[in-house]
Amino acid sequence: STFIPPCWEKHEGYIRFLDALHRSYLDATHPAQTGEALMGWHHNYQFVRDELAACSKQLSCTSLTHHPFQAPAWATAIVNDGKDGHEWQARQEEVALRPRRGPGSVVAA
Repeated sequence: STFIPPCWEKHEGYIRFLDALHRSYLDATHPAQTGEALMGWHHNYQFVRDELAACSKQLSCTSLTHHPFQAPAWATAIVNDGKDGHEWQARQEEVALRPRRGPGSVVAA
């Protein structure tokens, strides 16, 4: 309850993480699995807890109110206008101008 809002079922990210964790548990506790599979589930559990805690910090939902996720304007523009839209073209140009780095190259801080 400290990192999952009461309206979790209205947020696709929570549903996907919790579903994946549930499926991981079912796989790990299958009679054909070894003990190592359950250790893997514990790693998955901690990962999902950390991810959900990070997601919760970004939400403004409370026990009384639900605030749906609002995609950034640029993402909405790309979805609505597709590859012919201004936003897609601008992002493509931005990427094209970035320096290319080959495998094994190091980025200086």
